[in-house]
Amino acid sequence: MEQQNRVHWLSWLFVILMSVALQYAVPVASDEAYFISWGRSLVPGVYDHPPMPAWISFGLWRLNDLVGFNSLEGLHRGFALFLGVASLGFLALRLHRMRLPIGPSLIAVAMVPGYILLFNLYLNDTVLTFLSLLFVLAVDNAYRAERNVWVAIVIAALAFAAMLLTKYNGAVVFLGMVLAFATWPNAWRFLFTRMFAISLLALAPFLWHLWWNYQNCSVNLAFNFDFRTSAATGFGPLWVLLTLLIMTGPLAVLVLLGLRRTLFVGFFARVFLASLVVVLAISVLRGEFGVNWGAPLGFMAVLALAEVNPRAMEIARKFGLILSFVSLVPLAALLILLKSGSLPPEAIASPREGFTVRMLYDIDEGDLITELRGFAAGRPVAVMEYGVGASLINAGFSDVLVFSKSVYGRNQDLTTDFRAYDGQDIVLLAPTAEGETRLANELFDSAEVHRIQTDRQSYQVILGRNFRYDVYRTNWILPVLTGLYEQSRIPHGNCYMNIYY
Repeated sequence: MEQQNRVHWLSWLFVILMSVALQYAVPVASDEAYFISWGRSLVPGVYDHPPMPAWISFGLWRLNDLVGFNSLEGLHRGFALFLGVASLGFLALRLHRMRLPIGPSLIAVAMVPGYILLFNLYLNDTVLTFLSLLFVLAVDNAYRAERNVWVAIVIAALAFAAMLLTKYNGAVVFLGMVLAFATWPNAWRFLFTRMFAISLLALAPFLWHLWWNYQNCSVNLAFNFDFRTSAATGFGPLWVLLTLLIMTGPLAVLVLLGLRRTLFVGFFARVFLASLVVVLAISVLRGEFGVNWGAPLGFMAVLALAEVNPRAMEIARKFGLILSFVSLVPLAALLILLKSGSLPPEAIASPREGFTVRMLYDIDEGDLITELRGFAAGRPVAVMEYGVGASLINAGFSDVLVFSKSVYGRNQDLTTDFRAYDGQDIVLLAPTAEGETRLANELFDSAEVHRIQTDRQSYQVILGRNFRYDVYRTNWILPVLTGLYEQSRIPHGNCYMNIYY
C-alpha cells in the first residue's frame, strides 16, 4: 500500500510539473487570446461561437480591474485550472457515491494528455468539457431522483443550456444521451418525461440565442454550419481514433475491453458508448472530426470504466502516464527551448513561421507591447492576424483593427465601423516588409516606415497617413460580403454588415 501511495503521489507530481511547464512555455496567443479579448465588454453575442466564454471572460476582466492582478491572461488560465480541479472534485463526489476507488480514477483522467493541455489554457473547449461533465452528472441525478425531482431537472436543464451557449458540439453529448435512453427500455419512461422536461427548459435560453443570431446575420450559425462546410472524404473515423487517443488516453480502449467481460452496462457506460456512436456518425458524414470536438469524452470514459471495470484504473494510470510522458514532455521541452531562445525557430520551421513564433513570445512577455505602445501614441493600431489583434486588446490598446479577409476571427465585424476611420492616421504592425508596405501604399495617402527592436528581433511598423476607407471597402469589405455573408443559406432578419452597402 505504501508503494502504491508513493506511485500515486509521483503521478500527481508529474501532472503538476507538466502544468507548470506548459504555463511557463506556452504563450497566450491565437484563439486563446481571442477568447479572452471577447470579455473586454459585455456583449449579447460574438461572431464565432455562442457567448458563454465571452460572459465568463467579462467577469474575469472586471475581477482583474477590481483586484488589480495586472495579469489578465494569467487570471483566465487560473480559472481554467480551477475548472480542471473542480471537475476532479465533482468526479470524486460521484465515485464516492458509487463506492468506487477515488484516487486511481482521478489520476487516470488527470493523466489524459488532452486534459493536461486543455485545463492549462482558457478555451471554449475547456469550458464545454467542464459543463458537459456537470450535465452528465446532473442527468444521472435526475434519473435516480426520488425526492426533489424538479430541482434535479432544473439543474440538469441549466447545465445543458450553458453547454449549448458555450459551443454547439455540446449537442453531441445530448444526442448520445438520447440515443442511450432510446436503446435502454428501462429508461424509456425517463426519456419521455424528465429528459423531455430538461430539454424543454434548456430550450428557452437557446431560443433567445437563436433570436440574437436572426437579428445579426445568423452569424454564429453561418460560421459554424455554412462558412466552414466540408465534403465527406471517408477519413473521419481515423480522426476519431486520434481524438480518443488524445482526449481519453487508454480509458476508451479499457472500457471497450471491459464490456467483453461483463453483461452489466450502467448509465455512464451507455452514455459513453452512445456518444461514441454519434461521434463516429458525424465523422463519416463530415469526412473529418476535430480532436477538440471530442473533449467531453474523457470524463464520460472514466465514469464508464468505473462502472465496467474499476480495477482497470491502475492500468489506465500507467498507460496514461506513458502516453503523456511520450507526448507532452518533448513538447514542453521544445517550447521551453524556443521561449528561452536556446533553439532558433528556424531550426524546425520556415523563416516566416520563425518570425511569427518570436513575435508570439515578444507579445506574450510584453516586450513588443511596450515598444509598440510608445510608438502608437493613442493612434489606432492595425494588424493582419486576429490573434495578434486580440493580444493587443488584452494588453490595453483601446483601438485595434484587423485587416483580414479570412472567415476566422471576424468578431470586429460586430463592433467596428470602418467608415469612422476614414482620413485617420493608423499604425500598422507589419509581420513582413514587402507585403505590408504594398498594403500601406494601397490604403493610405502616404506611409512612413519605422522599426522597433526587441531582444528577439526587429519589427517593421508603418505609420499610415489618411486612411482611404473607400479603397478598404472595395478591396477588403466587399469581398468578405460577397464571399461569406451573402453566401450564407441560413435565414436572418437584420445584418450589421448592411452599413457597408
